[in-house]
Amino acid sequence: MYISGPVRGIADLQERRSGLPRSAAREPAPAPPVAAKAAPPVRLRFVLLVGLLVWGAFSLYPRLQAAFRLHDVTVATADYGLCMAGPTGPTLIRDRDAEFRKLVRRRLIASGPTDHPFQRCAKLARTVTGDIERERLHSLRAADFREYGGRGPSLAELGVSAGPLAQLFHDAWPFARGGYTQLIKPSLGAAESAHVPTPARPALGRGLPARGGVYRNVWREGSSFGVALGAGSDTALFVTADRGLSFRALAQRGDAMEQHAERCASQDGRKVYRFTPREDGGALQVLFSLEGAQATLSELATTSERVLGTGCDERSLVALTSDRQGLHLRLCPFGGRCGELPLPKGLELAAPAGVDVAKVKGTLVVSAVTDGVVRVISSRDEGRTFTPAVVAFDAAEYPDLAAQRRPPFRLLALGERLLVYTGGAKSAEAYPVLASDDQGVSFRTP
Repeated sequence: MYISGPVRGIADLQERRSGLPRSAAREPAPAPPVAAKAAPPVRLRFVLLVGLLVWGAFSLYPRLQAAFRLHDVTVATADYGLCMAGPTGPTLIRDRDAEFRKLVRRRLIASGPTDHPFQRCAKLARTVTGDIERERLHSLRAADFREYGGRGPSLAELGVSAGPLAQLFHDAWPFARGGYTQLIKPSLGAAESAHVPTPARPALGRGLPARGGVYRNVWREGSSFGVALGAGSDTALFVTADRGLSFRALAQRGDAMEQHAERCASQDGRKVYRFTPREDGGALQVLFSLEGAQATLSELATTSERVLGTGCDERSLVALTSDRQGLHLRLCPFGGRCGELPLPKGLELAAPAGVDVAKVKGTLVVSAVTDGVVRVISSRDEGRTFTPAVVAFDAAEYPDLAAQRRPPFRLLALGERLLVYTGGAKSAEAYPVLASDDQGVSFRTP
């Protein structure tokens, strides 16, 4: 192709400036490389949000767990109160812990020595406290506890209360609101113990001595009752016009002493029991006498045994004796042979100085005091079987009476009424006395 001179001259000039051959100068310049698209910048607020969510999850999860545990423990606490103290237990363990512990003590004291009164509540105790040792303590026998006279733990060591629920409720915020006390409600079908009533408060009686005696004879004195206590020079006569609350001494008239002293007689006075030593002095015998009949004898105990108390009626005489081997309970049917009875449960724990026996309306009644607690046991089949012990008096319930006076454990049958009393060192000294009109099943203030 022909190129004119001027045009060619311009092309040569451009070639020289660019330093490239003319053919290269004609080619278009390559496009610059396209750079990769840059990632958008990470914003700080998103990082903070994620961190806040993670922190919230880690901080709220334990509180959520505490809320679930709070629900389980509050229900278990209410069930435990119901199991330990009866219908009022859930309310008392929540609001009045001292009253709750008092009911628990009453239940323990009212149990037999070989009973396991809290075993049914043991698993609930572990649920509330999370401690397996608490479960073991609740499975112990009644006689193992110190309050019962044992050498084991005290009731305070059971260690179950509603106190720790306040901290658990705090840990469960904000999932738990309104107060933990509203959550202490028993579950449906929870085990419930029987309510143990408060022992009656004794009245203060006067007139009877504190000492015991081989003989304790009661007879009708008009509308009153006469009582002959003791033997030999220790014999004393008393009379009461208010069914045993107060006594006054009777003059020791010859006729009264001959008719009523040094014997145990039935209510009608026809059947009489007396004690007499065997001819060789090796044993103590019971002499049975009935109007118009020949007297008979039966051996009661060896002379090494000491008679602690007696009681009698138309059917038999019952006597409590003691020696180095311990206590003995013996029954002598009128005109028959005396025999030893098995000791009722709980009597083996009592000291000889704190036991007594009586008969009222055909019922054999035994009392025993252990660590300030007076228990009464009765038999309606002449000692073949015995009822569970009934708590007649507990010194812990009435510390004002227990501080200066011995617990009332001596028994005296006045007709159909049974008295449990202490007696005074002096005739004017007041002593606690309780009465039972149902042969020792329950006691009340006379």
